[in-house]
Amino acid sequence: MRIGRLRHRVTFEQFNETENSFGEPERAWNEYLSCRAEVLPVRSGDGIAEGQELATSEVKILVRASSASRGVTSAMRAVYDGQVFDLSPSRKLAGRNRYLEFTGIERSSSDG
Repeated sequence: MRIGRLRHRVTFEQFNETENSFGEPERAWNEYLSCRAEVLPVRSGDGIAEGQELATSEVKILVRASSASRGVTSAMRAVYDGQVFDLSPSRKLAGRNRYLEFTGIERSSSDG
């Protein structure tokens, strides 16, 4: 793969829970890693779940392998161009472990 294909900026975020100064729990997504990536659409579809219309969009996210990118887990999420994607576990691509591939799924619901 040519490095020029990694033209998108993707941020991987992890969920953290801390306490504020009053001892109340605060939950937030914090940036874990921001890197260049190739984001390719795979498929999109519609369905109904629990009485709501559900639209899904699936993308393939390809990043260069590094110690930080190897730490990305399926408990994290990816943010690209204002869209938030749930992640599947990474998959190493052939070629001396230079790249990692994630599948991201965006789910958006609307009351129907």
